[in-house]
Amino acid sequence: MPSALDKLLVRARRRPDDIVAMTATGETVDAARLAGRVATLAAMLGGRSSVVGVLAEDGPDWMVGALAVRAIGATLVPLPLFFSAGQLAFVARDAGLTMIAVSPSQVARAADAGLPIAVIEDRCGDTGGLADQEGGVVAYTSGTTGRPKGVVLDAGAIDIKALTLAAACGAGPGDRHFSVLPVSLLLELLCAVHVVLLSGGQVSFAPRGEGGWSAHLPDAATAAQPTVTVLVPALLAAWTGMLEATGQRAPHSLRFVAVGGAPVGEGLAERAWKVGLPVHEGYGLTECCSVVALNRPGERLAGTVGRPLPGVAVTIEDGEIVIADPSLMTGYLGGDTAPPRWRTGDLGRVDESGRLIVTGRRDDVIVTGLGRNVSPGWPEALVLADPAISHCAVLDGGAYPRAVIEPACLPESQARDLAACCWAGLPDYARPHDVTLVPPGAFHRSGWLRPDGSVNRRAVAAATACHDGQT
Repeated sequence: MPSALDKLLVRARRRPDDIVAMTATGETVDAARLAGRVATLAAMLGGRSSVVGVLAEDGPDWMVGALAVRAIGATLVPLPLFFSAGQLAFVARDAGLTMIAVSPSQVARAADAGLPIAVIEDRCGDTGGLADQEGGVVAYTSGTTGRPKGVVLDAGAIDIKALTLAAACGAGPGDRHFSVLPVSLLLELLCAVHVVLLSGGQVSFAPRGEGGWSAHLPDAATAAQPTVTVLVPALLAAWTGMLEATGQRAPHSLRFVAVGGAPVGEGLAERAWKVGLPVHEGYGLTECCSVVALNRPGERLAGTVGRPLPGVAVTIEDGEIVIADPSLMTGYLGGDTAPPRWRTGDLGRVDESGRLIVTGRRDDVIVTGLGRNVSPGWPEALVLADPAISHCAVLDGGAYPRAVIEPACLPESQARDLAACCWAGLPDYARPHDVTLVPPGAFHRSGWLRPDGSVNRRAVAAATACHDGQT
């Protein structure tokens, strides 16, 4: 089975001047230069590195780090830039890091871990002895609070998932992937590095700003003229809102926008399509190497997350999504071996055409004081379909659900009226009867958003436990 590194080395020999990556500042990196940089870092890591953390800026440095670790057969541990110092220290101990590969800008942070450091240099070495030695990945699932949990994936799982994902989205040499999510997230690592190189395409890295995305995102996309990108709903909503506010459209070059990580309301998806963002919902989890099901190009059905990827079997047991996947993790770091069929904790069903419909998480379901079950994603999706609402968390409120809403820019009375209008079609038991409004930006400032932009309902609930229903 070919790997991303195998494909890069062939490309570097046959078409050394092929552009592989473009930085947020417009600098290009060709195949020969990328392979040479990988060789330089691999030589620095050498045989003494068995578990390597990569703490790098999103861009070619991350590609170099990930591929160099594969080249020496070590285990890669992505270290997100959004991890706190305490989380980085914990991961270094928990994963047993032997070395950290870092961008020059991250040397000081990495030094705090007290481990040997290899700086990812812009210097080309001899690729003659470079070859894929496989290895594996330990991806940590938490990035905001608590101790992160390490998901152990072998190299075969990564390669299988990247190949099936490339086939599902029709990736090819003419594709230009627009990398918006942090590459330290497993999904973006798969797409921006492995799928791009396996398919012979290019990757253009978007500028980063506060909260992970930049107000210059539409302009950067226009400059890059991408064909594909991967987003979470919060980023989709932000990009869509910026285009609506300025009367612009997304680049006509975009043929496929995969969105996952949280439910995508049909209202938001419809708005996105209208401004040129061809949304295709997907579903997955880190334990199954990030992607389980995906709406394919030309086959999207709104309200579903598409059919499972080839080789992935999805069944529904007592309402819960259960997955058998050749890319399933071997287990959690330091834990038991994973069972062959993974109980996801997500609720859903499969329609007559074989498409998966996700209805919520088992542990997120609110059991009201009246004994009715409510999945919070249901009322949340309805209100978030309106661009005047930035964030919403529906929580346990006793007899009825309660909600915490952050308007984008709307007076309190209008925000309350808008929410009531959005929820008018809900049955009474599912309709939030108590609404707390917070100022614009409050979800971000309060730490209520996960690194992927999704809302951490537990954090919102804890912070608003003594609410009074007022702003």
